[in-house]
Amino acid sequence: MWMENTSDTLYEEICSGSKLTAPDKLPLTERPDRREIAAWGEVLVKKYLEQLAQDAASGIKQIIWLNEDQERALPYDLIILMATGKSGLDTEEVYVEVKATESDDKAFFEISSQQFEFAQQVKERYHIYRVFSAGKSHVRLSRLINLAEKMKTKQVQLFLVV
Repeated sequence: MWMENTSDTLYEEICSGSKLTAPDKLPLTERPDRREIAAWGEVLVKKYLEQLAQDAASGIKQIIWLNEDQERALPYDLIILMATGKSGLDTEEVYVEVKATESDDKAFFEISSQQFEFAQQVKERYHIYRVFSAGKSHVRLSRLINLAEKMKTKQVQLFLVV
């Protein structure tokens, strides 16, 4: 996945640095592999969402981390149950895929065909949380909502690597 334009119009800059609660149980090794970086990013996003959920106005009823015990190979890593309707008793699922990198500004990341197809199906309910500078004190968290629409309007592009 190539992000043609990583400006605020594409990514929603959420939080950075000390405002984020870093995963204490998953410190990155000196030379972490992709799975370590991914797990670290998932924990960071989960902790961020849990902080957000403390405010009733967020509408977050529950956060489910699907890969907590093992990688499940689903097209998303977390599910957020959001309150809907006037009563707030009904819920809607928002699907979160976390893409973490040690880089400060890497503009591209891998996305599977399963993730791409699922994003097309659920549209605005598919969020990609992008963790930059994973494992570092200046970690940064951004969000991309509705990948399907961003592709349709050519704000993001797919590319093939062989």
